[in-house]
Amino acid sequence: MSTLDGSGITISAKAALGEIEAVIAEIDRAGLRRLAEETDAAPRVFFAAGGRSLLILRAIAMRLMHIGLETHIVGDTTTPAVGPGDLVVVASARAGRAARATAVAAREAGARVVGVSASAEAFDGAAETVLCLPARTVVPTHQHAGSLFEQTLLVVGDAVTRSVQASRRATPSALEARHANL
Repeated sequence: MSTLDGSGITISAKAALGEIEAVIAEIDRAGLRRLAEETDAAPRVFFAAGGRSLLILRAIAMRLMHIGLETHIVGDTTTPAVGPGDLVVVASARAGRAARATAVAAREAGARVVGVSASAEAFDGAAETVLCLPARTVVPTHQHAGSLFEQTLLVVGDAVTRSVQASRRATPSALEARHANL
């Protein structure tokens, strides 16, 4: 039998929402706008991450595909080579060695790179643009490990997706036509 009752879970969920709002309040609006504009303008958008951040990026890539963008997940067997004009979004709360190496390789191939991290300095120059979601760096959390970063990444990704959808005037029926049917 669980020691948590419904009211404890509700309080925990409300606290998580408050933390997400606090992180969003700290985000650089110009950087967020650049991410939306670069996503909209890119011929192809590639997403790279590890672990749970990768799960979030898969959801964002799917949403953008529904809008009509060509999206790929770095490391999937059907992902083509990245090249000039492409956008690569690399998400990692700490921007460790693998994230930085991916960013560097993408830039060497001629792609634009946006790093998404919990610290503005985390990519150490490997990405042209860094969007900082300061979960656990500026905004404290009571949640498990990287949950706040990942939750905020999904909310921000949805906001960027909505901006691209509006820019392209993609209708709900157009999105529905691209929805999986198998």
